[in-house]
Amino acid sequence: MCKDMDACCCCIPLKTGTIIILVLNLVGYAVSFATSMGNAIAITWACLGVLVSILALVGVVQNNRTLLMIYFWWVLIAMLLFIGVAITTIVAFGVACAATYDAAHQTVDMQTGAITNTGNADERAQWASACALIPTIAFGIAAAIYLPLEIHFMCVVRSYAHSLSPDTVSTWL
Repeated sequence: MCKDMDACCCCIPLKTGTIIILVLNLVGYAVSFATSMGNAIAITWACLGVLVSILALVGVVQNNRTLLMIYFWWVLIAMLLFIGVAITTIVAFGVACAATYDAAHQTVDMQTGAITNTGNADERAQWASACALIPTIAFGIAAAIYLPLEIHFMCVVRSYAHSLSPDTVSTWL
């Protein structure tokens, strides 16, 4: 997944790059916490992110490989969760759009109360697909920016962590 690097962004020393990455993450999580508007999941995620970023900064100061690798695994989990949330949101949009189509294409017999679906199955599928295209494009753009940056960041931190104790480096990651 990650090859060991000698520098961050081709010219910044690994330790400096790691500190910059961790400070930016710390600021990002702090801003996320401040703007979470009472959302318990967002507050929890931001608090965990602040904690992991602080631990990793302590790892840089103390040359502690374990604390730095905690950050590596945190970022990996965050990326997997991002992908999971994207897929779930896209599917939910498609289901909601199909339900909206169904609701718009139903008639109710006022005497019997029977509901008749007047929609076309092909039109319904096209409507749901077109409607789900909105979050697909949004998540696609976000993923095209977010995932490569996060992969680079986690590889920089991993490379720096591995440079601290080369005799204990596992080669499977």
